[in-house]
Amino acid sequence: MAVLKNLNGQLISDSDRINSLLQIWRSHLYSIRDRFHGTILSDTTKLDRWRSSTGLEVTTWGQRLLQDLNLWSEDAWCEPLTIRPGSPRLLSFWEQQHHYHFHSGPEIIAILRGNCTYSLEVAQGSVLEIWLEPGDVLQIGNFLPHQLSLGPLLELQAMRYFSSQDGWISHQKSSIPQPHP
Repeated sequence: MAVLKNLNGQLISDSDRINSLLQIWRSHLYSIRDRFHGTILSDTTKLDRWRSSTGLEVTTWGQRLLQDLNLWSEDAWCEPLTIRPGSPRLLSFWEQQHHYHFHSGPEIIAILRGNCTYSLEVAQGSVLEIWLEPGDVLQIGNFLPHQLSLGPLLELQAMRYFSSQDGWISHQKSSIPQPHP
C-alpha cells in the first residue's frame, strides 16, 4: 500500500486522495491489489506466486500488467531493476538516482519486491514523497523532477517502463528547461 507525504507533512494512504493530488502533475498511482480485487497483498510470496502462475517472464508479465491498466504502448521501453545489499549495481544505482532528474516521457514503475520512496518536486522547493511497496505501480508525469530512494533494507525488484526509448533517458534537473503544468 502506497503512502504519500504531502507538502504539509501529512501522511495519506487513501489511494483516491493520493491520485487527486498526483493528477495535477500528470502522475497516477495504480495498485495491483485494487486492480485484481484484493487478491494480491503486500505479501511478496503471494505476488511471486501470482506472477509465476501466469507463466510469463518478468518483462512480459509487466507488459500484460500495463496492458490491463491501459498504459502499454508498442514503443514502450522496459528496464528490469534488481538491487540488493552487496550488489555491484548498488553504488551506480545510488549515483544515478540520488539526484533530481526528469524524463521527456512518462515513467512507470511497478514494484515487485522491496520498497522505495519517490520524491516528486512539484514546485520550486516543494516535494511530495510517496512510499511504494510490492503491488504498487506509479506513473510519473513527463518533465516532473523526481528521485528514488531505496527502503531501509536496500532491496528493490521493479520494472520501469517509458513511453519510448528517448523517454528513458534521464535529464539532470537543470539541463534543459522544464514545462510545469
